[in-house]
Formats: sequence, C-alpha cells, structure tokens
Amino acid sequence: MTGVWLAIAAVCAVAGLSLVRVTRPAAGAFAEIGAASPSVELRPDPNAGFSVERGFAFRDRVFFLGTGCPPLVVSGYADLDERRKTEPVLVARQGRRAWWWFEDGFHTEAVGHRAADIAALVREQEDRERRREDRIDLLHAVDENLRRRDGKPGPDPLDSGR
Repeated sequence: MTGVWLAIAAVCAVAGLSLVRVTRPAAGAFAEIGAASPSVELRPDPNAGFSVERGFAFRDRVFFLGTGCPPLVVSGYADLDERRKTEPVLVARQGRRAWWWFEDGFHTEAVGHRAADIAALVREQEDRERRREDRIDLLHAVDENLRRRDGKPGPDPLDSGR
C-alpha cells in the first residue's frame, strides 16, 4: 500500500512541477536582448507576436515575442485581444523598452508613453503614410499627363526595366 501512495505522490509532484515550470518557445535572433533598435521613438515591430505552447494536461500558455524581447509569459490574452481593437494595450516590457498592441499591429518604444500617447502617435504615423502615398499618386499622374502632352509613350507595363 505504501508503494501505491509513493507512486501517487511522485505523479502529483511531476504534474505540479510541470505546471510551475515554464518552458519558453524557440525564438529567432530578433528576440535576443539588445536586438532592438536603440531608438526611443515609437516604431512598428513586424517580428512581434504571440506563441501558444501546450503544457501539462493540455493547458495552453501564451508567450509574447518581439524584437529585442525574449519570450515572456502573457496572462489574460483574450482580454488583451479584445481591448487592443479600441485602445493600445501594453503587452510586455523589457528594460526601458515597451511593446504595445493596437488594432492590427505591434509597436515598440522606450520613452514610457501612456496608451493615449500611443494611439495619437499611431494615428500620426498613419496620416503621414497616407499623405506620402497621395504624393506618390500625384507625381505619377503628373508624369503621365506630361508624357501625353509631349506625345511620348509611357512606360511599358510589361517591361520590368531590364
């Protein structure tokens, strides 16, 4: 009977340790500490995202990975996922650098902004990009009009420029 209790105790100990022990998912070189740009301004992080690892008893653990951020355990993923649709949410902090999740993108900064600051900065970056694209479209239209006026053929869309 003592052997049965010892076996049960051993199984319980292993199960308990597997719940406490957190194995981190493999991460690329981008996730090494120091791999992030030393810039403090808000920047998109195209490498950032979540990884789900299945643990003991099929219990999922969610990790955040970002440029210069080793895998960090994230709790409350479902809440973060819902909130990020309307407001920036702080996902991780590594040293001075912080990672924010807002709408469909991840952003990193090292100034210590608040959520309202992040939303304003993201909107400003989107506006700047939209104005840049509008200028490009305008320049293409002007170039095309000048070619038509001067009777010069436009670039051949099938020619790759080689």
